[in-house]
Amino acid sequence: MSFSVNGGAPSGYYRSVLELETEWGQKRTIHEAGQVIPFDFGQVAEFTAPKSIESSIHPALTPYCLQPFGGYLATISSGRVWGESGAVLSPEGKLIFDLSQEYDAVQNRMLEAEEHPVFHRWNDPKLQYLEGTVAVLTFCGSHNYFHWLYDVLPRLSMLKTSGIPYYLYHHESKSIWTICGTNLGYARYIRVFSNPDKS
Repeated sequence: MSFSVNGGAPSGYYRSVLELETEWGQKRTIHEAGQVIPFDFGQVAEFTAPKSIESSIHPALTPYCLQPFGGYLATISSGRVWGESGAVLSPEGKLIFDLSQEYDAVQNRMLEAEEHPVFHRWNDPKLQYLEGTVAVLTFCGSHNYFHWLYDVLPRLSMLKTSGIPYYLYHHESKSIWTICGTNLGYARYIRVFSNPDKS
């Protein structure tokens, strides 16, 4: 896996990895190029209201139940990763948008594919090649403890269930990783941080 696109900025995007999988099928390269493996958590997730001394809770914390559907793991041979939020690129350098969500804190919204920072903040990073399989765990906001719990830990669970051997690629937040990752038994994995200078 690489962190650059052979000196050129990325151009174009797939709305989802399923579009890329369709292209692989048309070129008859699906197993050499990668695969999309369906994943089912198998149960309804129940989100209960937090205990609080406040008389009301934030609307985003209202209790609800959710049956996750359409989950998958994607393997992408010679895939690339860019930035602290772990934008995933195809080997040709096209953004895979559903694997590369990005939040704009100023506008308080998720960005559309054509607005993704990879297209306008590209800084021609040094190419770093890693042997083996690298699991991209990072996600926009995964340096935040809440997003660590709801975005990163489920990815770890999916990987554990899949049985795919991997390195871990994660956001710059070494402190959360050190505390949680070690206590959950992931200390033995080789970890690659998107921003090794931060902690």
